[in-house]
Amino acid sequence: RGRADDWLKQLDKLYADTQHATMLATVTAQLPDYFHDGEVVQQIDEQFFSKLDQQALQLIQRDSVHSAVLVAVSQLAIVDTLWVVWKTLKMVNQIHQHYGVRLGTLAQWRLNLRVCKVALLSYSTQAGLTLMAEKTSLGLSGKIAGSVAQGVGVGLYQARIGISAMQQIRPVPFAEGALPKNRFLSNIAKNCLA
Repeated sequence: RGRADDWLKQLDKLYADTQHATMLATVTAQLPDYFHDGEVVQQIDEQFFSKLDQQALQLIQRDSVHSAVLVAVSQLAIVDTLWVVWKTLKMVNQIHQHYGVRLGTLAQWRLNLRVCKVALLSYSTQAGLTLMAEKTSLGLSGKIAGSVAQGVGVGLYQARIGISAMQQIRPVPFAEGALPKNRFLSNIAKNCLA
């Protein structure tokens, strides 16, 4: 109690030189003076951070679908792997810049480990599909179905990494049940298939 003003000053300082400074100033100017600390945090979460969340989710969806399409179309495992690593690291860095907060060293290492996992997933599935196509008579339709499934899987895993980055970097934790995980991932799968 009684710490909301200091917290708001820290937020102003954090977003002072960013594109979000005006939006934050507008939201804080509209806060009633009778709100207690919890209500201030809730109002900032609903009016400010939820808008940042929507922009971050659009970024995650765009990058995940692009990766899924490239992995589905490409038949070269090394190209898939390098693309997915580069695109995932770029997406995570954009999310960090978007929220204006940097991850600590331990959290950065955890995220890098997950990026390595998505790279291994991409490489191993492509190599497995190539080997299976050589050893069996899958035909063109089987190869296409395998590539599409591989692309969707990599896209969904990349989206999960993006959502995890949002959770770790967001200055105010998501309210219980507010994390748009399952519905968001199913929309990404539909977009990948489309």
